[in-house]
This record gives sequence, C-alpha cells and structure tokens, in this order.
Amino acid sequence: MSNLEGSVKVSNNKDTKKNNAVVIMLVILLFLIGGLAISVYLVQRQTFVKSEAYTQESTDQQLPGNKGSIDKQNSYIFASPLRAKAKGQEYIRVTVYVLDPTGNGVMGKRVEIKDATNNVQIKSQSSVTDANGSAYFDIYSPLMGAFALQAYVEGEALEQNVTVVFD
Repeated sequence: MSNLEGSVKVSNNKDTKKNNAVVIMLVILLFLIGGLAISVYLVQRQTFVKSEAYTQESTDQQLPGNKGSIDKQNSYIFASPLRAKAKGQEYIRVTVYVLDPTGNGVMGKRVEIKDATNNVQIKSQSSVTDANGSAYFDIYSPLMGAFALQAYVEGEALEQNVTVVFD
C-alpha cells in the first residue's frame, strides 16, 4: 500500500500545482481586463483644461461673438491671394475681421468693401459678421490693375485697407 499512497500524493501535488497555475492566470487576466476597462473609461472622458490667462470675470464679460463696441484700429481687412488673373478668371477672397478693444470678434455687424475706382466686382459671401467677427467676400475685376479696397463696418471706414492686383 505504501506504493499506492505515494502515487496518490504525487498525483495530488501535480493537481495542486495545476490549480495554482490556473488561479494565477485568472488573477492576471482579471487584472488586465480591469486595466483595459479603466483605460477605456479614461480615454472616453472629456478633458477640461482651463487657461490661466483669463479670470472668470473677464471671460464672462468678453465672450467671442459679443455685440460689443468696435475698435477700428484693432479690426482689419485681409485678402488672399493678393494677385489674380483679370476678366473674372480668378477670384480673390477678402475677409474683414471686426474686433473689439480686447481683440474678440464682434458678431452681427454689417460690413461692406469698396474700391475707389468701382472696377472691382464684389460678391458677398457673408456681409454680416459671424461669431468670430468675420465677414467674407469674393472679388474679381474685368480690368487689369491694382485696386485699394476699403472696409466699412456699419458705415464707418476701418483704418486699414488692402491692395490687390489683377493682371
């Protein structure tokens, strides 16, 4: 019987080692699944970063797109490209940025652009400023030449102008 008892003990030791290995594998698997679940949760969470450049009071008073006062010195007109082919073959996009004294866009202001010679054809894409204070125009000229464009906001001229060339 002693041989029989020895083989039973060896068999039990092998089963115990297998059971321990299975338990360890299950613990590792649960740890990995838990880590994956936490990672997915953290990736899907929306992150909020608050800039330290502004105080709460200044952000409440100066939100982009407000209907505040216009700063004619801070507002500007921009054209891209500055040169195009004449006779309606190419357009130039003109953007007017209407800003308040702190540099925020002013929404809801009517904008016009004009050239002194009336030789530039203007197609308004959005003549009222959006939330960023931008108004957009596409221009072309049937004639060749350089043309200075002036922007008007609510009838008042901005201090800056831009010159475009059609060849």
